Amino acid sequence: MGPSMSVSVLLLVLALCLDAFVASMVYGTNGISISHRQIAVFNAICSLCLGAALVFGTFLDSQIPEVFTKRIGVFSLLLLGGVRL
Repeated sequence: MGPSMSVSVLLLVLALCLDAFVASMVYGTNGISISHRQIAVFNAICSLCLGAALVFGTFLDSQIPEVFTKRIGVFSLLLLGGVRL
């Protein structure tokens, strides 16, 4: 894994941690109490999904040309933007 990939993975993990922190703050302000066991199960499921996505993405990276993935990304974002309008 190159330095740019390491930075990308680090930024992804940081964004997910921040997202989980904000979600837990919202639960707390709404008076919803979550046990430590439920938090551990939720974190385990999220970590497994993230790990599977990283492994699958690494596999696809070697199988699909970069130009094709960029076009899919642009089309997906344009489609999402058009749907939101």
